Amino acid sequence: MSPRHERWHEYRHAKRRATILLAARHILKANNGIVPAKEEIGPFVSMGIFRSHARTAPEQKGLAYAAYRQLRKLENRLRKQAERFADVESRVKQRESEVRHD
Repeated sequence: MSPRHERWHEYRHAKRRATILLAARHILKANNGIVPAKEEIGPFVSMGIFRSHARTAPEQKGLAYAAYRQLRKLENRLRKQAERFADVESRVKQRESEVRHD
Protein backbone atom coordinates (compact mmCIF):
# COMPACT_ATOMS: atom_id res chain seq x y z
CA MET A 1 0.00 0.00 0.00
CA SER A 2 1.29 3.42 -0.90
CA PRO A 3 1.29 6.51 1.32
CA ARG A 4 -0.79 8.13 -1.41
CA HIS A 5 -3.58 5.64 -0.94
CA GLU A 6 -6.69 7.15 0.63
CA ARG A 7 -6.74 4.54 3.40
CA TRP A 8 -3.04 4.81 4.24
CA HIS A 9 -3.70 6.21 7.73
CA GLU A 10 -6.09 3.36 8.53
CA TYR A 11 -3.46 0.87 7.40
CA ARG A 12 -0.74 2.45 9.56
CA HIS A 13 -3.06 2.53 12.57
CA ALA A 14 -4.01 -1.14 12.12
CA LYS A 15 -0.37 -2.12 11.67
CA ARG A 16 0.64 -0.27 14.86
CA ARG A 17 -2.20 -1.88 16.80
CA ALA A 18 -1.16 -5.35 15.62
CA THR A 19 2.45 -4.65 16.57
CA ILE A 20 1.40 -3.56 20.07
CA LEU A 21 -0.70 -6.69 20.52
CA LEU A 22 2.19 -8.91 19.41
CA ALA A 23 4.51 -7.10 21.81
CA ALA A 24 1.96 -7.62 24.61
CA ARG A 25 1.98 -11.31 23.76
CA HIS A 26 5.78 -11.35 24.05
CA ILE A 27 5.53 -9.72 27.48
CA LEU A 28 3.04 -12.30 28.68
CA LYS A 29 5.10 -15.20 27.32
CA ALA A 30 8.25 -13.87 28.97
CA ASN A 31 6.45 -13.48 32.31
CA ASN A 32 4.52 -16.79 32.33
CA GLY A 33 1.16 -15.25 31.40
CA ILE A 34 1.15 -12.63 34.14
CA VAL A 35 1.15 -8.87 33.58
CA PRO A 36 4.45 -7.75 35.13
CA ALA A 37 5.08 -4.66 37.22
CA LYS A 38 6.17 -1.59 35.29
CA GLU A 39 9.71 -1.91 36.64
CA GLU A 40 10.01 -5.35 35.04
CA ILE A 41 9.51 -4.07 31.49
CA GLY A 42 13.06 -2.67 31.21
CA PRO A 43 14.76 -6.08 31.46
CA PHE A 44 12.48 -7.42 28.72
CA VAL A 45 13.68 -4.61 26.45
CA SER A 46 17.28 -5.45 27.38
CA MET A 47 16.65 -9.11 26.54
CA GLY A 48 15.72 -8.00 23.03
CA ILE A 49 12.29 -9.63 22.82
CA PHE A 50 10.96 -6.64 20.83
CA ARG A 51 13.72 -6.55 18.20
CA SER A 52 11.54 -8.23 15.62
CA HIS A 53 8.98 -5.43 15.91
CA ALA A 54 11.12 -2.31 16.38
CA ARG A 55 14.57 -1.52 15.05
CA THR A 56 16.13 0.94 17.46
CA ALA A 57 16.36 0.78 21.24
CA PRO A 58 14.11 3.84 21.75
CA GLU A 59 11.49 2.32 19.43
CA GLN A 60 11.66 -0.97 21.32
CA LYS A 61 11.27 0.82 24.64
CA GLY A 62 8.29 2.82 23.37
CA LEU A 63 6.67 -0.30 21.98
CA ALA A 64 7.26 -2.21 25.21
CA TYR A 65 5.60 0.46 27.33
CA ALA A 66 2.70 0.86 24.88
CA ALA A 67 2.12 -2.89 25.08
CA TYR A 68 2.41 -2.76 28.86
CA ARG A 69 -0.21 0.02 29.02
CA GLN A 70 -2.52 -2.06 26.86
CA LEU A 71 -2.10 -5.06 29.16
CA ARG A 72 -2.76 -2.94 32.25
CA LYS A 73 -5.93 -1.52 30.68
CA LEU A 74 -7.20 -5.00 29.92
CA GLU A 75 -6.29 -6.23 33.38
CA ASN A 76 -8.13 -3.32 35.00
CA ARG A 77 -11.20 -3.89 32.82
CA LEU A 78 -11.18 -7.56 33.69
CA ARG A 79 -10.94 -6.79 37.40
CA LYS A 80 -13.66 -4.12 37.36
CA GLN A 81 -16.08 -5.73 34.89
CA ALA A 82 -15.40 -9.45 34.93
CA GLU A 83 -18.89 -10.25 33.62
CA ARG A 84 -18.01 -8.65 30.28
CA PHE A 85 -15.28 -11.25 29.81
CA ALA A 86 -17.25 -14.33 30.85
CA ASP A 87 -18.03 -15.27 27.25
CA VAL A 88 -14.36 -15.03 26.29
CA GLU A 89 -13.33 -17.16 29.24
CA SER A 90 -15.78 -19.92 28.29
CA ARG A 91 -14.51 -19.89 24.69
CA VAL A 92 -10.91 -20.17 25.86
CA LYS A 93 -11.76 -23.13 28.09
CA GLN A 94 -13.65 -24.78 25.24
CA ARG A 95 -10.73 -24.28 22.89
CA GLU A 96 -8.27 -25.68 25.44
CA SER A 97 -10.39 -28.80 25.87
CA GLU A 98 -10.56 -29.25 22.08
CA VAL A 99 -6.78 -28.97 21.81
CA ARG A 100 -6.29 -31.57 24.55
CA HIS A 101 -8.54 -34.07 22.77
CA ASP A 102 -6.65 -33.77 19.48
